[in-house]
Amino acid sequence: MRELLSIACEELKATVLDPMRVRNLFNKQRRKAYYSWLKVRRRIGATWAESREGDTFQQRVYRSYEDYLMHQKDKVKRLDLNDYDVKFRTALRERLENMDVDWPSKNVLCLAARIGTEVKAFLDVGAFAVGLDLNPGEENKYVVFGDFHNIQFPDNSVDVVYTNSLDHVFELGKVLGEVQRVLRSEGCFIVEPAWGREEGPEPQYWESYSWAHIDDLVSHIEKHSFALRQKTSIAVPHASVQLCFTCAASS
Repeated sequence: MRELLSIACEELKATVLDPMRVRNLFNKQRRKAYYSWLKVRRRIGATWAESREGDTFQQRVYRSYEDYLMHQKDKVKRLDLNDYDVKFRTALRERLENMDVDWPSKNVLCLAARIGTEVKAFLDVGAFAVGLDLNPGEENKYVVFGDFHNIQFPDNSVDVVYTNSLDHVFELGKVLGEVQRVLRSEGCFIVEPAWGREEGPEPQYWESYSWAHIDDLVSHIEKHSFALRQKTSIAVPHASVQLCFTCAASS
């Protein structure tokens, strides 16, 4: 009941700020989509708890892994990513061009790649790239279906793994273990993370995982046999940093 009241208050406040939301009640397609969103919203809740990774990490409390999957699959259906697709593709391509990497000789796996914007950026610089996502959408030639907690590709098969979605994991350690498994010994793991809770905005509706500070995330990744080699400030799609790790064994 408390969760329903919370949702009702949020919806009332949003409607006061944007009265045009009332039109959802009079358009059959919009009404159906809206009720579908409310169903997801009710099931996922807004409760966070300390993660098993340590007291600086928090994760959203789901009733089940299936609810986590439902929540994360729902994102692509709700967001307009057209502007993001253009601006982020350009910005990431420029970042990649400035890195001392022979991209045409590399294959790249992009985790939680949504519509494939990051994949396009890697293709732009000549790499072989493919994305993985729980909901790649229809007829997406850049991204295949998959769960980054259980990657379908073989051991030691990837030169570069890229992600900006670690704040959408269910279990961080499991994802990092999968990255370590598929990455070749001389490979590179590129992470563009959200700021920590004490550095930037609190996690919003779509996020499922958070850390207090980015340095906490870096330390945790390094515990999974990675070594940080480069840290660079970035501005798009939001102010953050780009972290480039190599496998510690190859350092």
